[in-house]
Amino acid sequence: MIIMDQWMRDFEERQRHDELKQKMDAQTSAMNSQAIALQKQNNILQKEHERQIEKEFKDRIFQLRLHLAQITDESQRFVIQQMLSEAEEDYENYQREQAEKRLADAKRRKIWLIISSVVAVLGMAGLYFVYQDISQVTVPELYGIELSEAKDLLYEEGLKVGTITEVGGQSVQPGMVSVSSPSSGKKVKRGSAVNLIIAKNVDAKDTTVVEDSSTSEVATSKTAGSSQASSQSQVGSAVQLFTVDIKKQGLVIRQEPSLSGEVVTNIEPGTYTIVETTQKEGHSWGRLKSGQGWISLTDLHNPVPQVDTKNLTTDQVKAWVMDDLFSRSVMIEKYRKDQVVISVRMAEDGLVYADVTVPSDPNFEPRNWSYRINSRGELEASEYDTDPEQGGVNWYVAQHYYLENSVN
Repeated sequence: MIIMDQWMRDFEERQRHDELKQKMDAQTSAMNSQAIALQKQNNILQKEHERQIEKEFKDRIFQLRLHLAQITDESQRFVIQQMLSEAEEDYENYQREQAEKRLADAKRRKIWLIISSVVAVLGMAGLYFVYQDISQVTVPELYGIELSEAKDLLYEEGLKVGTITEVGGQSVQPGMVSVSSPSSGKKVKRGSAVNLIIAKNVDAKDTTVVEDSSTSEVATSKTAGSSQASSQSQVGSAVQLFTVDIKKQGLVIRQEPSLSGEVVTNIEPGTYTIVETTQKEGHSWGRLKSGQGWISLTDLHNPVPQVDTKNLTTDQVKAWVMDDLFSRSVMIEKYRKDQVVISVRMAEDGLVYADVTVPSDPNFEPRNWSYRINSRGELEASEYDTDPEQGGVNWYVAQHYYLENSVN
């Protein structure tokens, strides 16, 4: 009897032990699953963070290259070239650090899984371990704020103000910061100088300011005689060599650096090398290394206000034809716009045609001034064969897309 009782107690003890072991195994499995899920989530967040940093680097480098292409004053070009070199060096260092980090992460994956399990057991899921040297600070977000406010923010973070360069044609209001170098979010040593580019007033002269926070002395260099009007006309070309990433559709290559320059073709998304820059008609232009022609660097950063050209109104078709007439043909310039009559019609082939006449001139030959919108939505102009035996008409693309804001 005593032996039976002992056996029952041992049996019950083993059952309790097995049940406890099953519970612990279930908890361990759940914690491992939670750790794996946490690791996946951390990886997603980390990749998103890296993509954002990559974008900030590329945007800053592009902005500095664009500024460099727009500015002709040598003192300003020197300052911005230094900022561009620093930005490109920072980007290269970042890419190298990321490559080393990925290699180290691959070796630590097994260890990380164990650490994640411990974190889950301790109820610290989602915790990031950030090792930050106390001698380093983060450059604050400065884009779009007043210069005085930017200075205050830098001082609060223990940073100094470096060179301050005023550049026209920015996307922010005059007096506000458009670019900082190093860029916001970058970790730098406490006491480092941050260079700034601020938007210039339309009537202000090009100015470069070098400020030393430690002595509060300010040295100013101004370029006499330069004004905003210079950006509206052709200025000296500058030989540059840099690449641009084109991601959006609708941009074109022109034979000359001008909005009225003949369109060679649409430019496909990709990376292109610029070998020369110039300014004309309020645009910065870059000449392609391929020799195809020029592209507007300004349009790369600004949205292209395209319109569905297959469904234009009659007034839009007339405006498009009128714009092309007076931007391309020297012969038509002897007429005033109010003398030109444009008739729009739908033909049997389903295309929209526009016929140009000048009623006040009996010698005007209408057949030499016909337009149509082809099946791709492009504006084509007619070109009649001069050989009487041929007697045919050829159509060539005059404009690839309709810009609502540029057609009057």
